[in-house]
Amino acid sequence: TEEPTDGETTETPTEEEPCGIVESHAWNTGATGKLRIPVPEDTELWEVTITFDKPVDSSESYQGVDEVCDETVCTFTNESWNGELKSGNAIELTYQAEFEDMGFENTDAYPQPVSFTFNGEYVCT
Repeated sequence: TEEPTDGETTETPTEEEPCGIVESHAWNTGATGKLRIPVPEDTELWEVTITFDKPVDSSESYQGVDEVCDETVCTFTNESWNGELKSGNAIELTYQAEFEDMGFENTDAYPQPVSFTFNGEYVCT
């Protein structure tokens, strides 16, 4: 399987290919992360919801729009160019979350993503 570019679909993940929250990095008031999601069924539109273990103020999805955060839950939807996905493929989505500077010395104490859904369904852990 070739390495995908951001927002590009690939073949279904194998045991060697990660599924779920594959990257997460935090600093003073923000975090970035990457989700790798197997597409469970053909879709023309999608919505992703990320749940964090602590409140976040806002988020931005690099392959999505209409970002909304409410306490620990952030949601975004597809761009006009990447809504149509075929079952059996996977999509990689990157995001950035902003939160209040909590004065933590260890970035492990910052808000961390704990789960996500794709069109309302948990697709992997």
